[in-house]
Amino acid sequence: MSRIFFSLALAILTGCSAAEAASEDPLQGIVEHDERVLGFVVGGRVLEVKAERGALVEPGEVLVRLDDSLERPLRDARLAEVDAARARLELINAGARAEEIRAADAEVRAVTEQQALLESRRTRQTALIASGALPSATIDELESSLSTLVGRREVAEARLRGLRRGARSEEVDGAEAALRGAQAGLATIDTRLTNHVLTSPARLYVTDVHAAEGEIAGPGTAAVTVADLDHPFVDVFVPEGRITSVTVGQRASVRVDGLSGSLVGVVEHVANRTEFTPRFLFSESERPNLVLRVRIRIQDPEHALRAGVPALVTVAGAVSRPAARR
Repeated sequence: MSRIFFSLALAILTGCSAAEAASEDPLQGIVEHDERVLGFVVGGRVLEVKAERGALVEPGEVLVRLDDSLERPLRDARLAEVDAARARLELINAGARAEEIRAADAEVRAVTEQQALLESRRTRQTALIASGALPSATIDELESSLSTLVGRREVAEARLRGLRRGARSEEVDGAEAALRGAQAGLATIDTRLTNHVLTSPARLYVTDVHAAEGEIAGPGTAAVTVADLDHPFVDVFVPEGRITSVTVGQRASVRVDGLSGSLVGVVEHVANRTEFTPRFLFSESERPNLVLRVRIRIQDPEHALRAGVPALVTVAGAVSRPAARR
């Protein structure tokens, strides 16, 4: 009887230990890398392909270059417009030269003297006409010449005042606006020229090269596919009842076959929608279980992980569930 009781107790303890061990089993997942497909904003003929499949590229490194020979003359024209607009603005701000002001002042004095002479002559002729020495018609031509001189003097005086005051604010504003417009046109061309060169946005691994020298690449056409090997990730599935034990920012340990140690991971995302356990990975009794997808982001500066390799992830409080590919 005692032997039966002992065997039953041992079986119960063994079952409890197995259940605890199962609850601590690592979560299963597949290593994946974030991929980006890079292309051009503008279209053109592919002039040079520097990217090579399987190469690591640094930030700013040139991958593919388009022919920009049609854009260069346009840039030269826009640059000339900027220079002309800047020169006009500088001329307006500088104001009139001293010799221009002296010439305008001399013109005003000359016209004023001529007007004074004609007025003096008109006074004498008016007296002669009044005495009957001259007919009244003789003064008409004199009045006409005097009116012309008065108009010339007013124009000369207005010009002199304008030279002394300098440019009007409207003229300065117009010149500044013209300069800004020319500079905007130049900046547009420079941006288009920049878009003729495809560079790496970060330290990435070239997985595929789609562009070839001599072909015509349209805007948005895939040129190079790259992947981030420094930060791979693993998606695992956590049962809905245990998800409260997993939080964003929680540390995790990731192990793969072939590596003696483990890599450090961090819970990056916890899905807010449940899903059924992938049917092709579990038995019939486990298929109806509701789980949530959890993404573990891994730090792998040595590039020890390869995409598609199975991984075991240990996150405190989570039970084992394999992961499906994205």
